[in-house]
Amino acid sequence: MEPTAARERIVLLDVLRGFAVFGMFTATMTAGLPWGRAFFREQPLDIADNTVMILIDLLTNGKFVTIFSFLFGVGFFLQLERARGRGVPFLATYLRRLVALFSIATLAIVAGLDAHILIMYSAYGLVLLLFSRRSARFLLVAAIVCVVIEVVTLRIEAVSDLISTEQPERIELVDDRSIPEALAENERDRVYREGSFKEIASYHASSLLEDMLSWKAYLGDAALLGLMLLGCYVCRRGALQDSAVRLKMARSALPWLLSIGVAGVVIFVGLHPRTNADSELLKLIGELAFWPFGAPVLGLGYVAIITLVMEKDACRRVLLPFAAVGRLALTNYLFQAFVVAAFTYQWGLGLYGEMGPFWGLMAVFAIFPLMIIASSWWIARFQFGPIEWLWRTLTYGQIQSFRWAPKPGA
Repeated sequence: MEPTAARERIVLLDVLRGFAVFGMFTATMTAGLPWGRAFFREQPLDIADNTVMILIDLLTNGKFVTIFSFLFGVGFFLQLERARGRGVPFLATYLRRLVALFSIATLAIVAGLDAHILIMYSAYGLVLLLFSRRSARFLLVAAIVCVVIEVVTLRIEAVSDLISTEQPERIELVDDRSIPEALAENERDRVYREGSFKEIASYHASSLLEDMLSWKAYLGDAALLGLMLLGCYVCRRGALQDSAVRLKMARSALPWLLSIGVAGVVIFVGLHPRTNADSELLKLIGELAFWPFGAPVLGLGYVAIITLVMEKDACRRVLLPFAAVGRLALTNYLFQAFVVAAFTYQWGLGLYGEMGPFWGLMAVFAIFPLMIIASSWWIARFQFGPIEWLWRTLTYGQIQSFRWAPKPGA
């Protein structure tokens, strides 16, 4: 499995990766701040923070992790097909690649970065091997089954209570926390607010081990595997190899994706206000509308929109800067995780609990253009990003050369 040459790269995929990094950065620095994931939805916010939260829920939350996961499946399929086309071994190299990704993610998490999704990707990447020779229809059905598994896993207790309760309109969606759970949450807040780098690293290491040993964590994120399988499904249909097939699929799916996706996120925002709702049943309906319907479907709608507008030269020129970020997707993803950590912990700015969604969004608008500039500078000179280089070095067990990228016309 050789590195993908510049002439072989599919620019659309790089643009989508860069767009996904931007969206995940935006979500993480607003609604996803370590102290805000529950606080921002339980406490009254000022008008600026509340407006940002509504916009993030409508446009960002859950949409870009959808794109990232979808593209992971696409990448798996492309690696498999290219290896078969060249007649080179795939399995051993692919397994080493997953182990390397897992190692990088583990180091990042212990260092205080939120890279847990990469652990899931390395685990689900193994499962994708079981589907490498399946038909497009089988892949589509398997993707739907994965989404159903996640929904059932996350909501089975709430739905069970709903069926058995005599007053379903007052059902408690949020589980009553035991004293140990409450103490664990308080300990997390203390470590994040006051802990040294060593304390944070120790806390993350123990939390990572606990998560890795929890089967419920994997089932609770099964939709990520479903989105990967959906990426494989699109490839199996020939969408990447044939632009006519790709555009036809995007045009036919877009109305459905937008209508279902927009409806789902609007229902969620309407039924899930920033403060505790009077009816937990309505909150449950809103959350089901958001996931699996609203957020991931709208995220796939974004993919369809970009696929179509990339055919227009003017739009293509506007979107191409995202391709530079996408070429260094893993590096940029971990960099944005570092930015969040630097804003949060005492070894950085120490703003845990002090910064709201509005200023988080302003930080994204200030930092992401610098990421585009830095990424463009880097890919003009080197073939791999720094973390991509580390990934390849760990995969092949030997130091890889950065190698200067070939100049146009050379």
